[in-house]
Amino acid sequence: FELCSVFVALLDKSEQGNEFTAQLKLADLAATGQRFGAPDLPSQPMNLSSDLQWQGKSLKFDIHDGALADIRIRMKGEVPDIQHPLAMTSLIDLSLPSARMAEFLWPESELPDLPFAAKGEFVTSGTSTRLKDFTIQLGQNQASLNVDWKLGKDHIGSVAQVHVKGEN
Repeated sequence: FELCSVFVALLDKSEQGNEFTAQLKLADLAATGQRFGAPDLPSQPMNLSSDLQWQGKSLKFDIHDGALADIRIRMKGEVPDIQHPLAMTSLIDLSLPSARMAEFLWPESELPDLPFAAKGEFVTSGTSTRLKDFTIQLGQNQASLNVDWKLGKDHIGSVAQVHVKGEN
């Protein structure tokens, strides 16, 4: 596999505007996964190009070319405090020619053989996960979501607005 990267003062995070650009190209994700103890990955080529920028304690990211075979992903967002990397805001744009291509994530599921796309804002914090102006398309069916999922016991205070239209 090929891993190319350019570092521009990345190690000194105290200065504003430090940048990191990376490109990852794998001829076969499954073969690479085997080498690193991840045996259940699909046997497909993978490309990933991204830009990262440090700004104080925050990290901005832009995955502008993410591809696994025909799966395409673009993410752009920010981790406000790198000491808490699971708290982030991100715009996501994901497309798959068939939802079945994601079955390796949920092996026991029976995902339909229909085109799939998801797009919108994804926000996580220590207390909730939010989907804002999120659209999911499965074949001719579409769902629009605004969700605030509370992470506490019983998910008390969670709110969801879902609008669905389509064939089924």
